[in-house]
Formats: sequence, structure tokens, C-alpha cells
Amino acid sequence: HEQTFISCKSESSSMIKPQIYRVLFTTFFCLVLGRSHSAFSYSLDQSSESDTTLVLDLNEAASKLWRSHPDSSRRLAVEGLIISENIDFKQGIARSFNNLGALNFFNGKFDSAYYYWNESLAIWEKLEDKIQVSKMLGNVALALNEQNELSEAIALNKKAVELRTEINDTLQIAIGYNNLGILYEKIGDLDKA
Repeated sequence: HEQTFISCKSESSSMIKPQIYRVLFTTFFCLVLGRSHSAFSYSLDQSSESDTTLVLDLNEAASKLWRSHPDSSRRLAVEGLIISENIDFKQGIARSFNNLGALNFFNGKFDSAYYYWNESLAIWEKLEDKIQVSKMLGNVALALNEQNELSEAIALNKKAVELRTEINDTLQIAIGYNNLGILYEKIGDLDKA
């Protein structure tokens, strides 16, 4: 089944954006000097745009490495989380939690994925970002599906489809209906599947 939180295609290093190389280089540079990346980033003005850009770059890099380099992805996501919490960058915290959820999901740790995605969902709800809320609802439903909490997964997918319909996100609507069909089939309700 399709998942709402990732691109399932494998991306070569030549397709990774230049800012990701910058983040990876900076991380490597700081490690070579014996400093943590966070020590380097905290030398920046705590509320500067460069901090939020760094967090977005860290999270983007983390999302590209979920499957190919999960340890590196985890380090980048945690680094993004630390910086985000330090500067109270809610979107960065939510994105870091999403990355940590995905990493746990791909490693079969569905309870942890559920936890991190719920944390991300709560932040996106407070920020009233319907696009991200709908994606996190789908992600939480995926974790619940893997834990055989099917009725709750169905309810969350329905809520996600409603939000996606509100914002006219046709691709995500289709993914939501696909996921609902899979869940209904799993519980034996073929009329709804």
C-alpha cells in the first residue's frame, strides 16, 4: 500500500539537493573538529533565519536517508529536534518527530512510530496546518494498522480524507481511500473495500 509520509522511490546522491550536501558537510566538519553540530549551530543567533533554515535542511537530509542510512538519519533528525527546541521552532520540532516516527516505522518499532507521529500531529494541529495534520493522521493510522488497531486506523484515515477533501489535495485523497480500502479488506468488509 502507498504511504502518505514518504516517497518510496530510492534517490541517488546526485538527486539530493545542494543544501543537504551543505548540512552533511557542516556535520562532518564539526565532527572532525571534535565539536557537535549543535555546538556549531548554537553560535548562530538563536532566533535567526539561518537556524530555521539549518533545521529544515537537517530534516530534509534525514528524510532522504531513512532507508539507506538510518543511523545518520536519526542523528540528523535528533540534531534538528535539539536546535528546534532551543529556538522554539515548532515546525522543526514537528518535522523532526515525523522523521523519528518514520525511522521507527521502517525498523518495525510501531509503538515508537505511533508515539513520534502523535507528537508531530499535536504540533501541526496547534499550528492549524491542515496539510500536515492530514499527513500525520495517515501516518498514525499506518502505525495503528501494523499494531492491528484497525478500527482506530480506519477512523483516522476517514478524518484524514475529510481534511484532504477540504483542502482539495486530490493525490492525498486517493492515497487515503486506498488505505481505507486496504483496512476494510483486512477486517473482511469487502463491500466498503
